[in-house]
Amino acid sequence: MKSGGILGVEHGIVLAPMGADVAGPELVAAVANAGGVGLLASPVKLTDKPFGAGILLEFDNSKTIQAIYDEKLAFMQVYWGEFPKEKVDEAHKHGVKILHQLGSVEAAEKAVAAGVDCIIAQGVEAGGHIVGTVSLMALLPRIVDVVGDKNIPVVAAGSITDARGYAAALALGAKGVCLGTRFIATKEAYAHEYYKETLLKYNEQQTDRTDLYGRYTWRAYVRCLSTPFHEFWKQSPDYDHLTNDESQPIIGHCVIYDKVG
Repeated sequence: MKSGGILGVEHGIVLAPMGADVAGPELVAAVANAGGVGLLASPVKLTDKPFGAGILLEFDNSKTIQAIYDEKLAFMQVYWGEFPKEKVDEAHKHGVKILHQLGSVEAAEKAVAAGVDCIIAQGVEAGGHIVGTVSLMALLPRIVDVVGDKNIPVVAAGSITDARGYAAALALGAKGVCLGTRFIATKEAYAHEYYKETLLKYNEQQTDRTDLYGRYTWRAYVRCLSTPFHEFWKQSPDYDHLTNDESQPIIGHCVIYDKVG
């Protein structure tokens, strides 16, 4: 078991590319300047340290990918879909290293064949969007075995919150860890103070994996806090049929960069 850097950076810690309302340039720069891999949800330059951006393969990302190349970012994290060898090769031509986040052994085999630079093994315990159904402890060693002696570091993601989780991931064969929720309660994160305080108060039994949010545009599972608001909707007799279309009421607004959404 050995800790150390990955992908040419000092430490094996990756910041997950969370939304612009949480992980902005300040948080990414703080992680990058501390020797980790900082990832944005969109490419914005703020540090002279290597950093990158993440994309969801479920959607058309051609313009975002081109922006990543034009801005000469160091890393691109891809998620929720396949990223074939020809696309990996194109990224390499632009000097961009590919980190593929996935949740199954089958997906890992395809990523290895495509020649990615890093695999992020995401367990079902993870926050945010969750692509798989297998726990990290079961998934991680399987993916490490798939990679074998190839020079592709495997990074663990899902419910890692401190040095003990980091050490456990290393013991299972990972070279580093990818953290999202753990970075929300930081001074650099854009998250509302009430959200940060709530994260610190809730425990491991107060989260839920659900597809309630985003059913109209993209029915993907996410992990959320089991707040009274969430439990109210979850207990609705129409829960299984709810969709986020125009027939549903708007339940709130957020302000991002002075724009209401």
